[in-house]
Amino acid sequence: MKIAMPYQDGVLLEHFGRAKEFIIYNVSDLDPVTSEVIAPEDLSHAAVARTLKGARRGRRALRQHR
Repeated sequence: MKIAMPYQDGVLLEHFGRAKEFIIYNVSDLDPVTSEVIAPEDLSHAAVARTLKGARRGRRALRQHR
């Protein structure tokens, strides 16, 4: 399962609408296995939706975390 959280400068944010980046956690048995940081091309709702949809399919990672 993948879980998206708003993220910026190494910190999880409280509000999706203010996030310039998102961290996507790949979770197995409720434990994070890997994570990746992604960023939309702009902050419009459509761009954020496209970016998150792409992340669901494994595209647009900026950097991989373990």
